[in-house]
This record gives sequence, C-alpha cells and structure tokens, in this order.
Amino acid sequence: MGRALGKKCSKSRPLFSINKLYIKREDREQLRVSEKELEIYMEKAVFEPTREQQIVDKYGFLLGLDEIREVLKFKSIDALKKSYYDNKLEVKLQKIEGRSGLFCTAKTVAHYLDLLDKRVEERDMKK
Repeated sequence: MGRALGKKCSKSRPLFSINKLYIKREDREQLRVSEKELEIYMEKAVFEPTREQQIVDKYGFLLGLDEIREVLKFKSIDALKKSYYDNKLEVKLQKIEGRSGLFCTAKTVAHYLDLLDKRVEERDMKK
C-alpha cells in the first residue's frame, strides 16, 4: 500500500481519515472499498474485540491454572490437571522456570476456543 497506515502522506495525495487511521485515496479505490463499508469495518474493529482480546482484558496475557479452569469451565483445578495429564486437553500448558504451576497464553486459549467453534460448525454442516 505504499506508506504505512497511520502516517500522514504528502499534501498531493488526499487521505481518508477514520478514527485516526489514514489510508491513501488510490489504495482505497484499488481495494474497491466504499467509505461507508470502511466506516462499518472500523466500527466493528473498535467495538467487537476478538476472543483473544477479551481474555487478555479479563485475565492478562498469561493464564494460570485457575484462570484456564474458569475460561474452559472445568469444575476444579484437579479436573483440569487430570484432563491435561491424560492428554485429553488440547491446550498446550507450560511450566515456567522459577514459578510453580502450569501456564498458557491468552492466544493459546482463544485459538483452542476458535477451534471448538469450527468443529461445531463443521458438525452442523454435516447434518
């Protein structure tokens, strides 16, 4: 797209500004995106956070067993550990040197939940 988004271009190239995001006119026309479609996209980007962002906002980037248990709706930490050690949990948990317990990132949990959604959609399509 030429220049990086968010940077001002020279006066010879008009820009569209939506929520402090600058896009060159010729780039917008090349993408064939109307101004209204771009506004709708930006509204969704601002008001509909991703699953990963929702997890990060509530728990932070690194989740311990209690947070993982809460997100994945396990009844207890022992049930979560059993599932993990029996290789039934598809979330990769890791030990961190100098800390006790198991951890994973918000991105890992969000990816796992997205995978579950995809499986449900595929199963529903087969019916």
